[in-house]
Amino acid sequence: MIPILLGIIGCYALAAAAVHLAYVFTRKRRRAERHYVLLARNEQHMMEWYIRSIRRLSHRTGEEVKVTVINQGSEDDTLQIAGRFARSGMKVDIAAGLQPDVTSAVSDDEPYEGEQVLVDLGKPAELLKLPL
Repeated sequence: MIPILLGIIGCYALAAAAVHLAYVFTRKRRRAERHYVLLARNEQHMMEWYIRSIRRLSHRTGEEVKVTVINQGSEDDTLQIAGRFARSGMKVDIAAGLQPDVTSAVSDDEPYEGEQVLVDLGKPAELLKLPL
């Protein structure tokens, strides 16, 4: 009876140690992040749908998503809609003003460890890059 009890306690101890080791190894590994760069003009009617689709992808796959909206001369509420998502806690950056060099707005000081997707919302063929 004692050997069986010690075997059960040993199995529990091994299971607890395995869970702790798995946590330590996965905690150090950085999750992959996908960065969507949206070139926006007057996209007021569709901007909320685009960002919600990206957020839904993030929830479905469990991968971190960052969105940068670059203003390309928008005269409607496109940037205000993106700003509402930023205030709600989603990783949304807004680059106001015309950006002749998109790569200067996309690249940070630190190297980016993820997939970057550049989407010009004014071109229907580019919308295939979004998870709509």
